[in-house]
Amino acid sequence: DVEEFYIRSWQPGDRYVPLGCPGSKKLKVCFRELKLSILERSSLPIVTISNSTIVWVPYLPPADNFKLDTHSKTALRLTYELSKAI
Repeated sequence: DVEEFYIRSWQPGDRYVPLGCPGSKKLKVCFRELKLSILERSSLPIVTISNSTIVWVPYLPPADNFKLDTHSKTALRLTYELSKAI
């Protein structure tokens, strides 16, 4: 099945399951660990699927339930690059 992807901004209370972790973690905690400012947090794109499940956030590992395994037939590479002011 092909899912539709959506991009939105961070919302308080957002959680996801990082790759290799047994449970979910608040993005706010992840952002604090990375020492990201509120401005940086609010400018990052949050990639979700249709039911609002978080798939990927820049600087963080992908969500565990979207990892590649031996049954994977396709993959999507997502990258994030800050634009440089001219």
